Amino acid sequence: MELFLRLNKRIMEKFDKYLEELSNHELDKYFNIPPRQKLMALSWIALNWIGDFVWNPNIRFEEIEVNIDDILFTWTKPEINEIIIERAQRKPELLKKILNEDIDLKQKLEKRASFGNEPVIFRKDWDKYKAIDWIHRIVWAVIQWKTIVKWYIPINFEEHLPYCEPHVIYDIIRWFQRNAKNEQWKMELYHALRLLLKSYANTENLLINRFDAKHIADEDVQEIIKKAINNKST
Repeated sequence: MELFLRLNKRIMEKFDKYLEELSNHELDKYFNIPPRQKLMALSWIALNWIGDFVWNPNIRFEEIEVNIDDILFTWTKPEINEIIIERAQRKPELLKKILNEDIDLKQKLEKRASFGNEPVIFRKDWDKYKAIDWIHRIVWAVIQWKTIVKWYIPINFEEHLPYCEPHVIYDIIRWFQRNAKNEQWKMELYHALRLLLKSYANTENLLINRFDAKHIADEDVQEIIKKAINNKST
């Protein structure tokens, strides 16, 4: 038994080394891609909204200076949410007041805030602004008592749908193929693809050119894709 465990440990250590080398190879192979596409892929990993705003080249940005009190904090890590969302009610001006009265809390946030003066991408939400990501930088700006920050903001986001990361479509199709080939789930896949067609500007192009019969030789999937495209506007 002891010999078996030692051999098994060696095998797993060898396999872990193989995985490390494989991951480095895949990074070298696939991450030599344009910045917008790279950010889209990383957005899928990090579960943020960056890719929604930057991958579609038709969405244009301008750099502006905005009063920091005109923003609303958005969600980040739970331990910071407790301060900026619950206690400060998303408002930088209220956070300033809280930190001015609680030095220990200020020091706690300083350890978690992000240094740097790089512009942050924001989106307009009525008369306020919300960061797409990098909330730590906004917290740092508040700690430093800054009143004006430079931001990038999309100026025509309402006119263009964002782009979809191809793996979103692939995951749905793959799950259907593996687990749910029945009439009920054919309908579920159909509705999922219709939702993506209505939500992302590049979904139809991906379905036609990336998930066509040459790439996915599955008659059921191709029938559903065709049906979803034909009924995308209904």
